[in-house]
Amino acid sequence: MEITKKHNSAHPTRSGRNGNIDLMRFVFCLIIILYHINNRLDLNPPFGLSEKYFSFCGEGRIGVEFFFVVSGYLLAVTAKKNYSTNSIADSTKSFMYRKTMSIFPYHMFGYIVGVALWFHFYSMPNTRAAIEKLLNMIPGFFLLQKSGIYSEEVMSAEWYLGAMLIAMLIVYPLVLKYQDKFTKIFAPVFTIIIIGYLSHATGKLGGTNAFVFNSTVSKAYLRAFTEICAGTFCYEVASRLKKIKFNIFERVLFTLAELGCYALPIIFAFSSFDQKYEIYAFYSLTIAITLSFSDVGLLNSLLKNKFVYFLGNASLYVYLAQNLAFFFMKKTFASYPLGKKILFTFAVDFAFAVAIKIVGDIIKKFTDKKLHTFKTEKTA
Repeated sequence: MEITKKHNSAHPTRSGRNGNIDLMRFVFCLIIILYHINNRLDLNPPFGLSEKYFSFCGEGRIGVEFFFVVSGYLLAVTAKKNYSTNSIADSTKSFMYRKTMSIFPYHMFGYIVGVALWFHFYSMPNTRAAIEKLLNMIPGFFLLQKSGIYSEEVMSAEWYLGAMLIAMLIVYPLVLKYQDKFTKIFAPVFTIIIIGYLSHATGKLGGTNAFVFNSTVSKAYLRAFTEICAGTFCYEVASRLKKIKFNIFERVLFTLAELGCYALPIIFAFSSFDQKYEIYAFYSLTIAITLSFSDVGLLNSLLKNKFVYFLGNASLYVYLAQNLAFFFMKKTFASYPLGKKILFTFAVDFAFAVAIKIVGDIIKKFTDKKLHTFKTEKTA
């Protein structure tokens, strides 16, 4: 191998997509949904596998770690690109607006449908109880369900989105201000210390309801912050690897390493091993994501196609729609055979995902237009 200036960044391809990452977005999205299905149905391991070693995606929450780390990587890409172009405050405001608008219009429609389905499937004893239920659903609408405010979650899977946005609001200006000092020094140190602390203090990396540091900080937020920090360090490592020209044998080895590092957390997701071991699955994911973005293996060239990019894009809407599908799984499909129940649940999920995409696009277009009009009138 040799150092070369031929590739000077670890950014995604010119199309703005990375086939490896897009495929794994969809894979881990499905794993998270299977994990949530298992939580509601308490299923046995598939294919008659032994419960001593396997589960029906009982550890599938590890998929969330994938999304946090990828978000951190992409945050670093944007922060490095925008360095010195605007003030830190203006750049952060612009970044957070784009991030929020890439999520909130779709979340908003899904959440409104979720509230309607909740009141359709569950009866309330009186008007006061219904009003209180609605009030308890407000934090979730604003993605603040893990902030400490009392909340009854209609779309429980969306905790991840709220935690991600809060963490980004902290990490992005830090990367802008400290640049390499943060991504190369502070980020890996924060990752090692805080990941170790969470594992030691709570016995596992996952979990969303606990508050740590004497019940002062949401574990969900701290988990998001730490793993997004890890993603910014992955960016630095990938950038370095991108500058090195590897021969075909070395690229094959990197490909095998990438596949192995993705296989480990996927196998762990379907295992029955103790939760304390998910920390190894997390670090395996950081290596895999770094290799995917560095493009040192051979997989990305095989996955540069519109179908894979479509799967990556669809993962957000499929993720948002899962809680809507679970209403039908528990109520409408309750008496169905297990296989049919799971199949129909995914069918409903995909149908709602299409609706969320269509209506969310309309809401986003309307909001962007109104904001543009407001800015124009303000500067006139």
